[in-house]
Amino acid sequence: MPFGHALLMSATVFAGASQMAALDLWSAAPSILVLALATFAINVRHVVMGAALRPWFSRLRSRTAHLSLWFMTDANWAMAMSEHRKGERDAAILVGSGVALWLGWVSGTAIGHLAGAALGDPKVYGADVVVPAFFALMLTPLWPGWTKAWPWAIAAGVAVAAHSVLPGYWHVIAGGVAGSLAGALADARRR
Repeated sequence: MPFGHALLMSATVFAGASQMAALDLWSAAPSILVLALATFAINVRHVVMGAALRPWFSRLRSRTAHLSLWFMTDANWAMAMSEHRKGERDAAILVGSGVALWLGWVSGTAIGHLAGAALGDPKVYGADVVVPAFFALMLTPLWPGWTKAWPWAIAAGVAVAAHSVLPGYWHVIAGGVAGSLAGALADARRR
């Protein structure tokens, strides 16, 4: 992908998993429908994540809230939810951290594009484990403890099982739905 296109994609898509999927699915004449469906499947989790921010964002004007959600990523959502549990009530934490992440994402794309050719195969250096390690570390502040972790285990189990039978990234949705339903059941039982 040319340098300018890579920067434009990072500046406007701002969703790493979607960009990775798009690059995996890219061909000489990519199907826009396939790319759009893959992007939707991967990012549908943001609907649930955005809904979790409702207590904060309900006080904002609709336009402000929707613009703020554009800056939501997995990382700053997890950070914002962790801060909310600690008593933080300023929703600007999501936007401020999102802007910083966006700037890092776009500049990282530029650096990565320029340095990528020199690096060669990232697996040689173990760089292919960076994304999974990042996601594992990101979940640390949200960890509920072993006694309340069964929805997480269900989500992971369903996602792993679905990965072996479903094409593309549908295992992400299957795991997310299963974990969400398990979490909702757990909340209902606690009440």
